[in-house]
Amino acid sequence: MHTLYKVVSHLLIFYTECAILMSLGTFPTTFPKHFQKVRLQRAATLYGYNGIVSYLDENANEIDAAEKILREIKPKGIIFLGGSVANFQRGFDRINVPSVLTTLVTDELDFPNLSMVGVDDRAAAYTAVDYLIRQGHRKIAVLGGPVTSYPSLMRRKGAQQAMEDAGILFNDKLYGLSNYDFESAYHAMNSLLARRAEFTALFAMSDVIAFGAIRALVSAGLRVPEDVSVIGFDGITMSRYCVPVMTTIVQPSEQIALQSIELLVRQIEHGAPAQTVTLQPELQQGESVRAI
Repeated sequence: MHTLYKVVSHLLIFYTECAILMSLGTFPTTFPKHFQKVRLQRAATLYGYNGIVSYLDENANEIDAAEKILREIKPKGIIFLGGSVANFQRGFDRINVPSVLTTLVTDELDFPNLSMVGVDDRAAAYTAVDYLIRQGHRKIAVLGGPVTSYPSLMRRKGAQQAMEDAGILFNDKLYGLSNYDFESAYHAMNSLLARRAEFTALFAMSDVIAFGAIRALVSAGLRVPEDVSVIGFDGITMSRYCVPVMTTIVQPSEQIALQSIELLVRQIEHGAPAQTVTLQPELQQGESVRAI
């Protein structure tokens, strides 16, 4: 079998202890990217390729890591599971094999050997916040990453646009800075509560952030959705089995994985040009949002 190499970036990485080459971090941060990695490996086998996974430190540069892999292993292609747009802009021209950037789509990158597959983060976040607004919510908090994270920036812009279109002023005091893990989200929500911020709903930029935030809300004596409605992002399996069932934006993970492998194989075997594929997420209505 041929070998593809997946490089998992540091920006949206959810670490796991089951790495083939290198493992850093803790299990609670693994869920979305771990399951996407499994889907990618499964999809690769359908095309007769082995997928080898490299996990990077949160502060690592995925382009530098890819260059090292190219020198040591000489793979036929690379899939980046997320990444830093700035790192790609500065260094991807040094990567000379067919590549796919998965779960991140942007018009700021244009390389002949780099395809992109994912959802429109800005539009998806708009859908999430617009849903809260249509349920009657006007005071909406947001938990997410820094503007240096491209997906976080796009999701913030989408949330802000939805509010502005509804005549709601985006309040920076209702924005909590959180990493994409349970503990960080828990502390970010506690910080909002400590500031006595008033809100009836929360848009969490990932389901994992939503879980951590809900834990903090419950610890503070608040109920979801009776006191605070919560909508997440990703649609991971746990979102359907938690209490309450999470209302969330579901990314089409299986489709993203299959499309990513298909594009890479076409580039490797047929010299096909790079493509950008934007897929549509879905709103999963659960039990964590109520109308007011």
